[in-house]
Amino acid sequence: MFKKSWFRELKEMIKEILLGTIHSRMFWLGAVLTGLCILLIGRLFQLQILEGQSYQDKYIQKTRKEITLTSTRGRIFDSNGNVLADNLPAYAVTVKSGYYKTNAELNQALLEMIRLLEEHGESLETTFPVTLGEDNVCSFTLNSEAAVYRFFRDDVFGVKSVEELTEEQKATTADQVFAKFKSTYGLTSSYEKDGQKVKFTGWLDRSNHNEPVEISEEDAMKIVNIRYAMRVLTYNKSQSVKIASNVSESTVAAVKENADRLLGMDVEQETIRVYPDAEYFSHIIGYTGTASQEDLDKFNGALENEGKEGIYKSGDIVGRSGMEQKMELDLQGKKGTQTVYMDSVGHILEVEEDKTVEAVNGNDVTLSIDKDLQIGMYHILEQSLASILLNKLTDGEFTRPTEKLDADLWKIPVKDLYFQLINNNILDMDHFSGDKASETEKTIHQKFTERRQLVLQQLEEQLTVSPQPVSQLSEEMQSYMEYLYSYLASSKKILLTAQIDKNDAVYQQWINDEISLRDFLYAAIEKNWIDTTQIQSESAYSNTDQIYRQLVEQLLESLPDNKAFSKVIYDSLVHQEVVTGNELCLALFDQGVLEYDQEAVQRLSSGGHAEAFEFVKEKIGSLELTPAQLALDPCSGSVIITDVNTGKVKALVTYPGYDNNKMSGKVDADYYRQLSEDLSSPFLNEATQISMAPGSTFKMVTAAAGLCEGVINLNTKVDCTVVFDKITPSPKCWKLDGGHGEQNVVQAIANSCNFFFYEVGYRLCLDELGQYNEELGLQRLAKYSEMFGFSEKSGIEVDETGNTQISDSLPVPSAIGQGTNAYSPIQMARYVTALANKGSLFELSILENEKDAQGNVTKEFQPQLERAVELPDWVFDNLQQGMHDVVYEGSIAGFFSDLDTVVAGKTGTAQENLSRADHAQFISFAPYENPEISMVVMIPHGYTSGYTATAAKELYKYYFGQITLEEVKSRRATADGYTSVGD
Repeated sequence: MFKKSWFRELKEMIKEILLGTIHSRMFWLGAVLTGLCILLIGRLFQLQILEGQSYQDKYIQKTRKEITLTSTRGRIFDSNGNVLADNLPAYAVTVKSGYYKTNAELNQALLEMIRLLEEHGESLETTFPVTLGEDNVCSFTLNSEAAVYRFFRDDVFGVKSVEELTEEQKATTADQVFAKFKSTYGLTSSYEKDGQKVKFTGWLDRSNHNEPVEISEEDAMKIVNIRYAMRVLTYNKSQSVKIASNVSESTVAAVKENADRLLGMDVEQETIRVYPDAEYFSHIIGYTGTASQEDLDKFNGALENEGKEGIYKSGDIVGRSGMEQKMELDLQGKKGTQTVYMDSVGHILEVEEDKTVEAVNGNDVTLSIDKDLQIGMYHILEQSLASILLNKLTDGEFTRPTEKLDADLWKIPVKDLYFQLINNNILDMDHFSGDKASETEKTIHQKFTERRQLVLQQLEEQLTVSPQPVSQLSEEMQSYMEYLYSYLASSKKILLTAQIDKNDAVYQQWINDEISLRDFLYAAIEKNWIDTTQIQSESAYSNTDQIYRQLVEQLLESLPDNKAFSKVIYDSLVHQEVVTGNELCLALFDQGVLEYDQEAVQRLSSGGHAEAFEFVKEKIGSLELTPAQLALDPCSGSVIITDVNTGKVKALVTYPGYDNNKMSGKVDADYYRQLSEDLSSPFLNEATQISMAPGSTFKMVTAAAGLCEGVINLNTKVDCTVVFDKITPSPKCWKLDGGHGEQNVVQAIANSCNFFFYEVGYRLCLDELGQYNEELGLQRLAKYSEMFGFSEKSGIEVDETGNTQISDSLPVPSAIGQGTNAYSPIQMARYVTALANKGSLFELSILENEKDAQGNVTKEFQPQLERAVELPDWVFDNLQQGMHDVVYEGSIAGFFSDLDTVVAGKTGTAQENLSRADHAQFISFAPYENPEISMVVMIPHGYTSGYTATAAKELYKYYFGQITLEEVKSRRATADGYTSVGD
């Protein structure tokens, strides 16, 4: 009974509990939730386990994208099939946007990447058209005012057209542009420190326990360069921008190792442009780079003019100079497209093959240039320049002349050479005071700091309490005053030279050294010649005294770290022999400019001036110190070899060249700055981009004019009596010891008699009544100058100067190639080619053909005859005879005696600046009886055409096989055989 009662009670109790629960709201709520959970779990099981792969496939297939297939750029070959421009696979470091929320985060990551790249010896891509120079002074890298204005339009002020730019905007300096971009990218902000707002100096370094990182102007410029390139990512988030190209495998590994910190930065494969034998061909081939807006407009516009669609987009690599730029549309090829499916992290999962449009590689371009000929000519030209330096170098003194000086009397003091070791940055001044400075370098620096302290003290006195007229100062102090004026006017642009009244009495006193710099600047403030907005003033309403005081303070504060000012001090130290040539030569070993030589070091350490003098002559002779490095006169030149029967140029040599590998794709900023500051001007194409008076090489034009206009004939003789007194002032013939006597036109060409051609120029000015009419003479000379192409460009495909002109004054001096005649070497090449072939004036060219990727010729560049020079054959015969006699009977008789080939040529020396040596030229053709080639040798400030004629002889020896390329490369420079001549 008990058991049944207990069981009954338990049953009733359970029943009550169940009934209570069932009637409870919580029960039903729990039941509903439980049911929902069961349904959710079931659904998740179905989605994740049973159908997960299907849904994943459907998700990733939703990211469909059309990507661009880049074409391979065409190669460039010489006439014998040697590669001059090629493509190689490489790695690039890239960055994408979208990974950082603030400027500070992105800038910090970029700085860390910059540090990483620099640790591995890499250089950054530079697309920002502003560069940072000495003393943190900025300059534009764009090559024209129009290009700068387009940059202002598109990227600085964001206006629709250049016409909308205000005058104030157009006057924006490179420094102001840099400051604007620093502000835009958060590089000029401030932060709180100890409750005060202080100037921004950097971020907290995540890799160094959050220590502050100072941001220098150099670092800021590097960050701006990357941020400027990243501006294109605003419109295409999936696109990446290159930070550095052609990086090493160790750099690739380092970037990969830091991928978790440096978000958005990666390594991608690329193709880079490479230039074998770069320095010999840099001015011909040019280089490639990231397309600017100017490039995009130009190349797309060119395609549209041909009825084609523009293909160029931001970020494309295009030719920036030389043949790379000239043949861009042919070398570029055509991009392809590919439709792909990508996952969420950008991996390609599938390609729609049927929708792929393959890229078409660019055409290969073959030039008429002969590689070995070009290289040999370059070496011979460099050796010739070094030989001239050796011929002119002296361990004595030389005062630059103020009137015409015979070439034999010109000398180069060795002290000038020693100073150039610093002035042209062969030696690094900063290294003198660096941690790795040698004892010799420390001694040099100590002498410098002592002199600098003294000079700054003297300058302060001159600018404040003890001003003296410039004429009363020492020569050294005058050089400092000249520098300060230039510094304020050019570098700082505080002195507004455009606003100076050149007739103002104060200015006239200044240029005549009659007043002090203090008095001039004080007056300049009062006359509003000073930009007072650049002077930090204590008050908004400063008077002249306050402004001048602040100007002097700012000026003196800026000088200690000013490299250009330091060079002025070193100039004095070297020429006063406080810093010796021996010390500077030893520093060449200390800084690794020269390979260490224990014997030479001992001689320099224990010897005196004579040992240093012999040392530099030895190094010039061996070309361990090159003319380009020393940047003395002469340090540059050009050689042009042309096929006289086609107008095809076989060698187009400019010295010095440069390594265009460091300029292509990415620009090595340090190398660019080095080239920009190099006093030998390596960027300048001496063969096509300079112009100068032709001197006596022009005399064949005058002879043709005289013969054809009837003012002389072949039998006309003129008695050279030195002074041509029919005009005032009366010019003289170069042969001052009695003149040349009686000569006909052929003899006058052979002897380069100025008097004869003065007479021809004079007769060309006589009208029908015998009246002297200068305009008539100029018109007649211009007529024959135009016949030989001097009024137009030569047709050559590389950049050619337009700054040439036919003389428009002084007809008598113009008859010997002076007056205002100014022609480029390439124009002279066209002229002498027409003389050699008796009247065929070709459009000069360096192009032979184009081939597609399969090697099929798609285009032949045939010789282009512009016109015939309409002179009688007998005129050409006698002009050629005169040129033959120049070489074998006239002014350079004997120079070519050891050459197996008969040459006809003409010397020419042109005066430009009394304080610098004359320009030297030699134009010629060979063989004389059946001309194959013409040659132009041009050496600016080369003293005498005897030097260019000697160089030409060696060039002909190489061309006609008397010496080999190996022999050329192994030769030393020597002063022997270099003789001056009159012309």
